[in-house]
Amino acid sequence: MAAKYEEAIFNYHKALEINPNMEVILFNLGKIYFKITDYQKSIEAFEKANELIPNNVTVLRFLATAYCNQGDMFMCIDTYKKCLKLDPDHLEINVELALIYFHNV
Repeated sequence: MAAKYEEAIFNYHKALEINPNMEVILFNLGKIYFKITDYQKSIEAFEKANELIPNNVTVLRFLATAYCNQGDMFMCIDTYKKCLKLDPDHLEINVELALIYFHNV
């Protein structure tokens, strides 16, 4: 299974060499890094995707979760708050933020 992720990462990087501004590739690359628990690289990919498609709740939510998993609670909470400014009624984000506050009190 790990070889498949490495292969996907390699191919996504090749695609980014051709067109470094493909937000969908950056987003998918971030998801792969997230899945293999390389949260720093995941964050970098999600941040680049967010630069290309700012205010995308899905990208921001993945970014917030990566910050949480890396232990950066300040950035995690801040990013979740950005999500809620864009979509105040997003059920999952409200629950995730509530759980973060509950577990970090």
